[in-house]
Amino acid sequence: MNLKDFYYFNIQGYMTQFFAPPCTNLGKKGEWELLYGQYDSFDMPVIFQQEKSYGGKKFTDFLNTGYGSILSPISDKVLEILIDNNITGWKTYPIQVFDKKGNEVPGYHGFSTIGRCKDLDISLLKERVAVQYYESGPIREYYKGFPLDLSAWDGSDIFLLSGTGTKFMTKRVYSLFKKHKITNITYEKVTDHLITDFNTEKYYINKDFKNSKYYNL
Repeated sequence: MNLKDFYYFNIQGYMTQFFAPPCTNLGKKGEWELLYGQYDSFDMPVIFQQEKSYGGKKFTDFLNTGYGSILSPISDKVLEILIDNNITGWKTYPIQVFDKKGNEVPGYHGFSTIGRCKDLDISLLKERVAVQYYESGPIREYYKGFPLDLSAWDGSDIFLLSGTGTKFMTKRVYSLFKKHKITNITYEKVTDHLITDFNTEKYYINKDFKNSKYYNL
């Protein structure tokens, strides 16, 4: 496989969607523990509660929690696709989701990414492109292509760059999600990803994790 067979993915998070953040302040460490599948410090299930004055009624396959792809529970539909197709690099944890009236919303599962790519190959940053996003707007230069080091990839279908919340999937997962019209997720080919003023540190959401056990998972 080469980089053209991989996709970066993220959560959309529109105002019309059902929005249910965790009901307690997890803190940065807690967010990362859930993302990385480290549950020892948590009482289960984790509770997600829709706020009375915020959030719409549209339910999505990747739940909008306000945490982007770091904390986005998945629907029964996504879980079934992952299991039926032997997709690797993920695991779930128990959650409960409640609407504004306190009614439980069934059919969602906490989602952790346990697949890893542990390094970047900076030598891949060769192509530079100039982009003007709107007429008369500034022209900006970017590197084109996210420099994943595939020799440091563990082979999982879903994975993240160690020490970050930057998540990827193989073309096989992308094709399955597109076929089944999975909602509230965006995709971009790794080879199309634009990076400005590349610095490896910008991809570490919390630098404290770079040299911690989370970075080396």
